[in-house]
Amino acid sequence: VLNAIVGVYYYLVVLKVVYLYRSENDEVPVPVSRPYVIGLTILSFGILIIGSFFSPWFHWSATAAAALF
Repeated sequence: VLNAIVGVYYYLVVLKVVYLYRSENDEVPVPVSRPYVIGLTILSFGILIIGSFFSPWFHWSATAAAALF
């Protein structure tokens, strides 16, 4: 529990710097080129598909492992 509290403190320090100490000309979002947008889109959909299609496999393997022990 103490380690979790220390970890939350360090993460909140980073978020404080990100949100409270921005420079004045940060109104414009970071420009992202088209290849990066395509890559991020493909990878995001891949993560969603893998997460949804492999859920039954994980359940079956957990059931099989529980039957062994």
